[in-house]
Amino acid sequence: ISAFIPESYMPDTNQRYIAYRKIAALKSAAEARELEDEMLDRYGNLPLETKNLLETVSLKDELRRLRITKLEQGPACFVFSFANDTPVTPQHILIFIKLQRGKSRLTPDNRLIVDTVIASTEPLFERLKKILRAIW
Repeated sequence: ISAFIPESYMPDTNQRYIAYRKIAALKSAAEARELEDEMLDRYGNLPLETKNLLETVSLKDELRRLRITKLEQGPACFVFSFANDTPVTPQHILIFIKLQRGKSRLTPDNRLIVDTVIASTEPLFERLKKILRAIW
């Protein structure tokens, strides 16, 4: 996933540096949305790479909240690793697996494997958000 602030979007190196520092300091999805609004007001529509950067911050916030310790993307699946103290109950996961009709499975080591194929970057974040909403 390309996730950066292009020089063509924000030509001033110092401004890009400041923006990266702000992004590094973000603590939540709400803060990421506020920064996105600020950048939109100041520089115009965000390029895909910059949207990806902010979406990554939002996704990490959601993963942290659900105590998902690792997210991997394989060629045709996502693998979610849960901490022992995750708020996502086994019942939620089992209901999700049942609704997926054979496209998801739980491993003995607390990993949820969700079969999926993503064609481009934009649907990737939407698909992940949909999965996270469904298991929670």
